[in-house]
Amino acid sequence: MLHNTNVLIAGAGPTGLTTAIELARRNVKVRIIERRTKPSTRSKALVVHARTLEFMDILGVADEMVKRGYTSPGIDFSSSSEKPLRANMYGLDTRFPFILVLPQAETEAILESRLNELGVEVERGRSLNDFRETETGVTSKVECLQDGEFEIKSQYLVGADGSKSVVRKTLGLPFEGDSYDWTAFLGDVQLDGHEAEGGTEQHSSDRGLAFIVPFSDGSHRIVTIDRNYQGQDTRELKIEELQESISAILGKQVQ
Repeated sequence: MLHNTNVLIAGAGPTGLTTAIELARRNVKVRIIERRTKPSTRSKALVVHARTLEFMDILGVADEMVKRGYTSPGIDFSSSSEKPLRANMYGLDTRFPFILVLPQAETEAILESRLNELGVEVERGRSLNDFRETETGVTSKVECLQDGEFEIKSQYLVGADGSKSVVRKTLGLPFEGDSYDWTAFLGDVQLDGHEAEGGTEQHSSDRGLAFIVPFSDGSHRIVTIDRNYQGQDTRELKIEELQESISAILGKQVQ
């Protein structure tokens, strides 16, 4: 069978892009398809730890990630009755002794740029519909928004297509893990009334838990798990609800 590529990767998130870079670095012919027509602009996952940065350094992208992100010295833990306690990262035996805060959209942009340098482009607007294994590889049915359905033949297929993965479902593989019956608020906001001391913060009180993560542009990611809002319909979070929740947990007015 004549292969269109050695490896086909479904999904151009961090996992798919990282896999594509590593293969391209080793001169393996690879194609990567992504159903989204444009790169994501959402912050999503944003904390990158030292071990991940060490691997990203091998790929040649760590310095750019650190340049664009916010380097947090550690995590400050506090409660309404105790002084903050910092888990400091500066003592780690690594070139990256800190927590890097970088929106996932930035991480993906850096990875895609590196992949382009290696001569591979993300094929956007193309989604994996189905595939079948053959004696010599895999034949994948791909849906293109412009050209309709076509086939890509490869020796290997990598499923990096997220929680609703076509690859995983077709193979009958379970999506392992647990679900938690919690209601959490999340927002990327500008803060007024709270002075952070440079680190990522976790606060606890009788009302619940709050996490505050600084971005390089001065804004913050706020997450609260508030006892007063459990079990409520929160499909549309209002800024007033987030403001009331974070203020109650911190014990001071925050806007």
